[in-house]
Amino acid sequence: MTLWIVISFISAFFIFLPPDAKKKVMIGKSVFFCSEARSLFSRALGLMLRKRIADGTGLLFRFSHPMKPSFTSAGMRFSIDIIWFRKGRVSEITEDVSIASGKAVVVPKEEVDGCIEVASGTVRRNNIGLRDTISIY
Repeated sequence: MTLWIVISFISAFFIFLPPDAKKKVMIGKSVFFCSEARSLFSRALGLMLRKRIADGTGLLFRFSHPMKPSFTSAGMRFSIDIIWFRKGRVSEITEDVSIASGKAVVVPKEEVDGCIEVASGTVRRNNIGLRDTISIY
């Protein structure tokens, strides 16, 4: 009986999650098509269960107020770059985040409005730099 209640609760939780939005994100002159992690579940899960992330795509996180969130690479199958932003500009960049890189937990140095997780090497290939503008459509 107890197991049935737990399974019902978990099923209901997943059924009523708001779908993650798809957003077009421009960073400087580069365009990315991102899923936006809006639900508590999608924020906690992040890119954890994916085998890879395609070039030109990413996972967007926006916060209700400026903060210093922590991200973990536990359970990740590939390395990522994290592009942190504040007030419409890139405020910090963390490249090659993976357990193997020794960056198991990443926290920005300053408060941010959000971040975008992209495939490792994306920042370098697209010449993304600090103070680049970010527009989200």
